[in-house]
Amino acid sequence: MSYTVLSLKWRPQSFSELEGQKPIQQILTHAVKSNSLHPALIFAGPKGTGKTSTARILAKALRCENRTTHEPCNQCTSCKAIQEGSDMDVIEIDGASNNGVDAIRHLRDSVQYMPASGSRRIYIIDEVHMLSQSAFNALLKTLEEPPAHITFVMATTELRKIPSTVTSRCQIFNFRPISPPVIQKRLKAICKAENIQIDDEALWLIVEQSERSMRNAQVLLDQMACFGNKKISSQMIVNALGLSHRSLLNSVLKALILKKSDDILSLMDDLALVDPQIFLNNLVVQIRNVLMIKMVEDPSWLFLMESEKKLLKELTQDVSNEEIHFLFDMALKGREDLIKSFDPHITLEMILLRMSQAPQIEEVLSRDVLSDSLKSEKPVLKKEPIKKETDQKIKTPTNVQKASQFISNEKEQKGSKQWTDFIQSIESKDARFASQLKRFSVCQWTTQKVELGYPSSALFLKEKIKDKIFQKKLEEYASEFFNKKVKFHFVLDDSFSFSKGESEKEKKFLKETESHPVAQKIANIFQAQVVSVDKHTSSK
Repeated sequence: MSYTVLSLKWRPQSFSELEGQKPIQQILTHAVKSNSLHPALIFAGPKGTGKTSTARILAKALRCENRTTHEPCNQCTSCKAIQEGSDMDVIEIDGASNNGVDAIRHLRDSVQYMPASGSRRIYIIDEVHMLSQSAFNALLKTLEEPPAHITFVMATTELRKIPSTVTSRCQIFNFRPISPPVIQKRLKAICKAENIQIDDEALWLIVEQSERSMRNAQVLLDQMACFGNKKISSQMIVNALGLSHRSLLNSVLKALILKKSDDILSLMDDLALVDPQIFLNNLVVQIRNVLMIKMVEDPSWLFLMESEKKLLKELTQDVSNEEIHFLFDMALKGREDLIKSFDPHITLEMILLRMSQAPQIEEVLSRDVLSDSLKSEKPVLKKEPIKKETDQKIKTPTNVQKASQFISNEKEQKGSKQWTDFIQSIESKDARFASQLKRFSVCQWTTQKVELGYPSSALFLKEKIKDKIFQKKLEEYASEFFNKKVKFHFVLDDSFSFSKGESEKEKKFLKETESHPVAQKIANIFQAQVVSVDKHTSSK
């Protein structure tokens, strides 16, 4: 007995079995029941989404001898003949090989004849966009005024290639790519019926590689079932298709987010076994998944395994949105470099090392990085005229002012010391978090609350103080260090510099170097705007 491939054996035979095209299914069933079907239809959409299968189901519904509703019975002579492809009144034409005007003229002459049986004759033209312009012209009049017993169903993957004179005479049905959960559910049913043993990760990999095409998924399942003698594992699919294992992909992604180049180097042997192009494509998608999970509270719509969602959720706590965007851009640029590379594996290694050593966005925006970049170019700074003492109004503080200033300075110094000790205690546990806290200044320190300041130019700090996870982690560390609950408040403090005691000097430096070409280049690369620190400069 000959073997029937899964994509043909499990082809839908009724409207109820049609997966992922509910709007089209609903329109056609209502049209069949009410006998108001348009005589010329165009089924347009990606490959493997059910266009030809729907055309055959529609043909069976129109010619079924025992039909009582919209569904064909699949038992009568006509239904079986259509299913086997032997019905004389259902003519399937391949538009790719019969694309000349002579073939369409023959079709146009044959539509005048009545069907051999039943009341309806159906023409199914597959890949109709392959017809020549003269062939389309020969078909126009027949499409506009077909005989009452004729129905045209035209399938295409390139709707834009069909002339508007043809599409205006037809009803167009747009078939959408099938969602991964729908494909996964269908494959599970097939595996159960065919006694195919497959684990969840292997099934996920097949669906992920199907490009949202049901036929692609069934063909790949058939291939893997033959490879593993109906026992399919994820490792088998990885080896057969040259894919990168999910654990390797996530290990690389974790190393990139945590900026650990040593971990990338330790994975070089595993990376040498994968296809660089496929791996980098998967990495781009996975970085996108990280951003989606960070931005969306309930990412249930993401087609990922639950264990993988949990892992990516943990990774998002240590990275900002800007850094994810930065990694995404670098990975896209890496794909271009990979195409031009003489050795893709070496290029992949260098791309990953470059991404793992990329500076953090907050470091780029901070004064130190900007200062080092500008100093390397040796910019010429304008000197401000020195004001004479006679031009300045010197006021001698009163005793009350002196006492108030002394008390304030004493509290500030005490608070700053406690803040420094607190940060040092965190560095051994969470160095990344401690480095972020160093960017804040202590404005007020009391037993009730701690007031931390940040400059308006620090864009990354504005995001951090709105992050509930950041605030919760800060309060937990503080409660553990001070043995009491500490409440933190955040305020703008433009007098504060990332380097203590240099606030006025930094303002002057940034004011004079803001228009420097190197500073503008850094701002353009990281899509960050160097914000002016005084109103006079911003008005310019």
